[in-house]
Amino acid sequence: MSIVEKKSAPGDGGAKWEYNEVFTSALTWDENMWYDNAKDWREAIDHLLSSAKGTEIMARVRAICVSGTSATCLLVNRDNLSVSRGARMYNYDILSSEDPADNDEDETPADRVMKLIDEYVPEKHTARATTGSLAKLLLWNEEEPLADSEALCHQSDYVSMSLMREGLGTEDLKKCATTSDWHNCLKLGYDMRQKEFPG
Repeated sequence: MSIVEKKSAPGDGGAKWEYNEVFTSALTWDENMWYDNAKDWREAIDHLLSSAKGTEIMARVRAICVSGTSATCLLVNRDNLSVSRGARMYNYDILSSEDPADNDEDETPADRVMKLIDEYVPEKHTARATTGSLAKLLLWNEEEPLADSEALCHQSDYVSMSLMREGLGTEDLKKCATTSDWHNCLKLGYDMRQKEFPG
């Protein structure tokens, strides 16, 4: 975690800004805290925020930015953010992560996903990646059809929304929108030129 302070710095041609790191803290993933467990992501954030809480710097914090590895995603219940299917990390490859012993069919769930991607996703598009969010989402659906209550959530979005849920009441949450970043959306097939998901 890093707390950065923005200060004006006079320069040629008008005011400029400089950004100074005023606090930093880190932790290590271990046998008690797993890098691929959503509950542990949140515990890590709570721990890091607590380490800064006793400083006068926290009183000046006006915004929090959350970064996560793109294409690390999980499925959550859209009403209460509880995890319905655990995280698949950025490097989870749907083809190489599948155990052939788990499937006695000629065509595996991952094979069916790749056929869909080949049919609908344009050549050279980021969403064609076997490690991408789209591939993971489609594989989850092949393994067990998604419930109406389930929603795909990227790592940074999950942490952001869990922080908002902590500080906002139910009515405020209904008015509060979360927007994912370009990297996450691209790996789901988002069209940057049209600014929409293909129909």
